[in-house]
Amino acid sequence: DTSTNSDNNSLNYYEINELDSSDTNNRSYIVEHIDLELLWVEPGTYPRPKGTENVEIHTGFWLGKHEVTVAQWKNVMGQYGESFSANRRRFKRDDIPVVMISYDEINEFCRKITEIERNAGRLPDGLSFQLPNDIQWEIACLAGTKTIHPFGEKQGLNQANVKDKYFFYSSAVGEPTNVGNYPPNRWGFHDMIGNVWEMCYNVSRGHQNALSREGLDTVPKGGSYKYLLSSSLVPIRGKQIFK
Repeated sequence: DTSTNSDNNSLNYYEINELDSSDTNNRSYIVEHIDLELLWVEPGTYPRPKGTENVEIHTGFWLGKHEVTVAQWKNVMGQYGESFSANRRRFKRDDIPVVMISYDEINEFCRKITEIERNAGRLPDGLSFQLPNDIQWEIACLAGTKTIHPFGEKQGLNQANVKDKYFFYSSAVGEPTNVGNYPPNRWGFHDMIGNVWEMCYNVSRGHQNALSREGLDTVPKGGSYKYLLSSSLVPIRGKQIFK
């Protein structure tokens, strides 16, 4: 596994924050061990980005309100970024999204959270933490809108940490910002566009069932602070890095 960008060998960043479940009346789920809040997405028929058909999901799911932070990761995994070079140590701040992690590490994080919650009696049998798939990600990102932006036909640089075409980086940020620093979409999810790339299972190509897990690879979604807003639109799919 690798966590480098195959375009230019720069860093890539992903969120790992989904709890897949059967229908429930709960609208949020708190992982108390790391204070991770997940929001409920109802089953139903949802619009997809322009030019694509609506998608129906028969099973609802919880998705993290924010990207998983460095502090939350360290609380579960014990360490993080031990091999970072000096110029990458800024990526170890507690409240920014965890970055430069492998597919195997993500699976281990999800396995440990599942075990912690199940042993505490908060997670019913049959449910588990895992990456969202790309269709679930798009549903949560658009939050019921029919546009290519979660905030409507247009989205401003004050709504996402993305690169400004007139400057090298948007607002001279030049790095990931604390989770929740930008406004949420209509359903309460933060940083679905920009900040850091978010890794998802890839099911929308060649799979009819949005919740299928058969033969999956992964795909980055949502862009990052290093990419223009035009490269961070909901339909955009980053290069498939993890296999």
